[in-house]
Amino acid sequence: PEGSWDDAMKRTVNHADYRALQTLGDRKAAFERWGRERREAAEAAARAEERRRKVDFLTLLKERPELTSRTRYPEAEALLGKEARWLALADEPEREELYEEYALSLERKEGAERRAARQARMAALRALLEREAVSAKTQWGKG
Repeated sequence: PEGSWDDAMKRTVNHADYRALQTLGDRKAAFERWGRERREAAEAAARAEERRRKVDFLTLLKERPELTSRTRYPEAEALLGKEARWLALADEPEREELYEEYALSLERKEGAERRAARQARMAALRALLEREAVSAKTQWGKG
């Protein structure tokens, strides 16, 4: 909170609501509770703002198709370094860490897509071989 208990006393002692609490101990406890609530609210707002900046940063990365799992941080920084959502994360190591996590998730996604594509091609080949009645015992015929 702004100021201390002594400052609050000086500003409120002549106010009509000053006597709402009977004892000085109650007044001080109420002041401390008010101060703690204000600090907690400010910290919660700061955490929410930081979380929003991180989400915006990751959204920026997802919107750029030219970023792949092979794009390294310096390249991404050269590409996106002037974007407001990039600059909103002022902590450079945190920005780099988030980018590296994103690149790793892209790598996993690309790997899963490659595996799925390979399985689809293998299934198509099996279907073709079955349709043409080709098996492991089939011999080359004279054509």
